[in-house]
Amino acid sequence: MQQQESAASSEDEKLVAAVKRAVLEVLYERRDLLREVLEETMEDIAVARAVDTRKRAEETSRNRLFVQNEAGK
Repeated sequence: MQQQESAASSEDEKLVAAVKRAVLEVLYERRDLLREVLEETMEDIAVARAVDTRKRAEETSRNRLFVQNEAGK
């Protein structure tokens, strides 16, 4: 039983190592693709943050407006 587990573990380790080598090889050969994906991801993050900042600013302005209107009543 222990021998089977050891063999399976060894096979798993070999598979993980092979996948890692394949991924590294693809990334090395396609640096341009990786760079493009990273650039697009960073742009998406920047846009999402800008939208979130804008929403918070609008909510703050709206809340101030309501507070001012209620104080004036």
